Amino acid sequence: MSGKFIKTVPADAHYKFYRLLVVSNDGRKIYSNVISTSPSYTTLKTVWPNPAQDKLNLELYALQKEMIDYKVYGLNNAEVAKGSFNLITGNNLLQLSLSTMTPGLYQIMLNKKAAGSQPISFRFVKQ
Repeated sequence: MSGKFIKTVPADAHYKFYRLLVVSNDGRKIYSNVISTSPSYTTLKTVWPNPAQDKLNLELYALQKEMIDYKVYGLNNAEVAKGSFNLITGNNLLQLSLSTMTPGLYQIMLNKKAAGSQPISFRFVKQ
């Protein structure tokens, strides 16, 4: 038997659906049940523009109303900005001002206040 992984991404990016296709040596195809995954945590959907000049837009999806803290670090790991965002249930469009930052490469860490939650981290360029 051989296997093939088929990934289907629906229009709603919050949910992903997976199934397996198994092909036996005699050519028979067997499909697994479809498995639906949904986020069980706050997820980062997109960041733009990157590189950015004055502001950075963040789109996050939250399963519930919550507070999320952020910290921005420069290349030398020095903290250059910090703050927090109040998220609502569902899609959140947030803006981070970059006006006090000099041009360069930065890393932002988003942390939920809930214990045991995983941070969200990404890099961006300030022009």
